[in-house]
Amino acid sequence: PCLPRAPNASPTPPAAPPPRPVPTGDLRAAHAPPQAAHPVPPRASAAPPPRIMALALRTLAAALALAGAAALLPSRPMRSVAPMRASSTAVDSEQPTASIMDTPAFKVWDMMFNIPVIHDVLFGVYRKQVEDKAHKMGLEWRSYLNELKADKDVLLAKQKEITDPAVKIPSYYFAPIHAYADGNLCWDSAMEEDLWSKMMIAPLYNNALDGDVKLRNIWMQTIQRNVGDVAAVRKATDLGCGTGLSMFTMTEYFDKVEDVTGVDLSTYKLAISMRKMEQNPEIGNKINLIHAPAEGTPLESGSQDLVTLCLVCHESPEWVSNAIFKEAYRITKPGGYFSVLDLERENLEAVLANPFVAAVYKRTEPYMRDFLELNMPEAMEKAGFVVTDVVRASKSHSAIVGRKPLDA
Repeated sequence: PCLPRAPNASPTPPAAPPPRPVPTGDLRAAHAPPQAAHPVPPRASAAPPPRIMALALRTLAAALALAGAAALLPSRPMRSVAPMRASSTAVDSEQPTASIMDTPAFKVWDMMFNIPVIHDVLFGVYRKQVEDKAHKMGLEWRSYLNELKADKDVLLAKQKEITDPAVKIPSYYFAPIHAYADGNLCWDSAMEEDLWSKMMIAPLYNNALDGDVKLRNIWMQTIQRNVGDVAAVRKATDLGCGTGLSMFTMTEYFDKVEDVTGVDLSTYKLAISMRKMEQNPEIGNKINLIHAPAEGTPLESGSQDLVTLCLVCHESPEWVSNAIFKEAYRITKPGGYFSVLDLERENLEAVLANPFVAAVYKRTEPYMRDFLELNMPEAMEKAGFVVTDVVRASKSHSAIVGRKPLDA
């Protein structure tokens, strides 16, 4: 889960704006996005507000920090973060309501956060607080970013190499995910992804910086338990692979895998993945990256022993999640497995019952309402999978495993 992040504010040279959203029906029509070769232009900083306004904004920022922490904590007490198994036959088909977003209180907060000066200052202060906290916890946030920025020319070359000019960016992908003005289509989002992963999941594990690793370990152990014959997994795909966190974890738990494919629409994040692959060639040589939408890959039907999807559904419209499940079914071998790790819906619903928290969350997760209406186990079964396991992977995350029938 990712909470508020500030838009790009670094003084980088301006570039041409990205192409405007296009119809989603033709996902692979020819285009040449200018972002493939240049960093995203910075947004102009607003003039400093008056002292009274600044004090009010600092107060709101403190409230935002508390809201960010609340969004990751469980809505009800839990004794441990060990996986809790749920029956796959008892899939709740009742759709949750998203009525909090129809309340006057939510609309007031939402309108306030939509004012540019309030939005930029508020999230800027929150970002500074998280960076300072990271350093106190021993995470060298600024040093890590400086290292990547020093390697910018290499990253730009990798981005150009991985970009498929035939891929058309669908309109939904231009949403300002995680409060970045350009969402996943910018360097800030790509360079900071691993940092935010650590800082947002750490509170679930007593502020341990390896909390994100523990979470993915629980997920992979859940998949292993369902697959049984781990050595039989030779070809695997991670849809929406981002900077490669889940791909690299997968190779540790399925060490006989020979071919791992990572699919993502963000060439910025794919470039970061390529850098990691170079730094770890033993694993990198097994990985093949593809610039494509997760819901429309060029992979052959029935070719994958295992397909995974990590923290993508809550960043996507409901129809996209359903389309990804169908694509996962298409490329999975009969008898193969598909697994999803994402936010635990009931817990998120309870947290977002607070209109202030819901308004903050909408700034960072524009498709929040869609996710609350998505029943992941049910959607996987509608796509054709037989759900074999539903596990509470953390206080705030669920892992679902499904198997494609042998006679499919």
